[in-house]
Amino acid sequence: MEFVYNDMSAQASMAQYINDCVDVPRIIKGCQGCKNYAKLWSCPPFGFDPVKIWRDYSKLTLYARKISFPKELTEKSFDAYGLTAQYFEIWNKERRKFFIELMEREQSTPGSLMLAAGCCDECATCARANGVPCIKPDRLRYSIESLGGDVEKTLELYFNERLLWGREGHMPEYMLLVGGLMQK
Repeated sequence: MEFVYNDMSAQASMAQYINDCVDVPRIIKGCQGCKNYAKLWSCPPFGFDPVKIWRDYSKLTLYARKISFPKELTEKSFDAYGLTAQYFEIWNKERRKFFIELMEREQSTPGSLMLAAGCCDECATCARANGVPCIKPDRLRYSIESLGGDVEKTLELYFNERLLWGREGHMPEYMLLVGGLMQK
């Protein structure tokens, strides 16, 4: 099955991005319904103010990857379980590749910090579940949304794109991954 990839990037001053897209209370409230809330070190609640991380940097390069699905996949009918399973199988595989690419960008940009698409999955079981500090802090990265950033608004304002969701037993036409590189 062939996917079509469209990689995009956009620059923002951190002050402008915080003004445009960061709303910690609202976004973190949305996180509370997620199965990873309070279970992964990359997910809230945190013992720190997420806005402080944003303010530690002066600029942000945003990266988005649009993955368009072939008609053979979007026209196929799924039951609710099958649709979720198919979507997340693709999501997890593509998110992992995106993570590696963003991490490489971070490593080649001194003083930067990468923002991942989605939660950390470096360990089979996060140490947080056992009340233990992260065992791979050098690999732990937060997502835009875990720090209170609005990904939907980010896509609209910086990429002129919108999130699509599967419906009525069908995959959406595409999925979007969004990450970034915060720089001093």
